[in-house]
Amino acid sequence: MNSYTYLHRIKYYPHLCRQNKELMCFYDETYMCICDHNRFSNCFIFNHSITYDCQGQNYCENNGKCFQDNPKCPVQALCICADCYYGLKCQFTTQGFVLSLDYILSYHIKPNRSFSHQPAIIKISI
Repeated sequence: MNSYTYLHRIKYYPHLCRQNKELMCFYDETYMCICDHNRFSNCFIFNHSITYDCQGQNYCENNGKCFQDNPKCPVQALCICADCYYGLKCQFTTQGFVLSLDYILSYHIKPNRSFSHQPAIIKISI
């Protein structure tokens, strides 16, 4: 299909999901397409060259990807962490952990809060 012209190729996109039952999504240089439950393709323009660094202000740690609610005037940012990292800024890791109390309690620690404002489970464990 890559040998077809771009316009000719796009005409076949609605059929790809129906013909390939295992296909979940596909893309080209302009579009990203997702196959829905009824095997229809839902295609939208996708910028493949986007960087997930919140316009150079990436506060995510450990190679976390930063997403903003609005590219022109952002109010909020969100980090999507790489495998084995977690936390609001991907600042915690599970590497080297076996199931332990530290690992379980680390999810309850509230960053940027004093000890007196931490949940009771954290206060009791110390």
